[in-house]
Amino acid sequence: MTSLRLVFALALALPALVRAGIPQPDVVLYGTLRLGGETVLASQADVTITARVDGVDQPVGHYRMGDNSAAGDQYVLRIKMESLADGSEQGNDAAVIGQTVDFFAQVGTDPEQSVGNLRLTRAGLIKSLNLPAIGGLTGDIDRDGDVDLADFLELQRCFGGPGVSVAQGCQPADLDGDGDVDLADVVAFLSALIASP
Repeated sequence: MTSLRLVFALALALPALVRAGIPQPDVVLYGTLRLGGETVLASQADVTITARVDGVDQPVGHYRMGDNSAAGDQYVLRIKMESLADGSEQGNDAAVIGQTVDFFAQVGTDPEQSVGNLRLTRAGLIKSLNLPAIGGLTGDIDRDGDVDLADFLELQRCFGGPGVSVAQGCQPADLDGDGDVDLADVVAFLSALIASP
């Protein structure tokens, strides 16, 4: 009778166990953070960086400047990754490949401000990602953490000319923030491409 109770208890618990996704290797991001044109230092322990996906309030990563003395004046974010290949549901505290992680910085109790984003292309990624300030990495139109030919192709797809409103989904291509995608954005992109490592 005891073994029957155990089987019954496991049967009831099993759905709760398989609701979360299959664990994948974490993504580790590190780099500098710039706010107001200045690099944030480790000694500024009142500055925190939070990572979220799909507008969910639950963070998938969090770092307070100075928490890891080995990181010096860089932040280090570890993002928990999952796979949903078995049909499970995504956990609130994890990301899956293909999602875009949005990064927010907060100074003390001030409101959070957006400082960039990155599309997750694989689990186990370890990447340097400097967060320059509001808007993310200049020229990184496809939001994958680098400036390359794929970004140029997105810029070309979104090109409308001066005074033509930015098409749906093309806001990242408006590099100068003037409401259109024109030659000024091409010049800004080429400057970012030349400056990128």
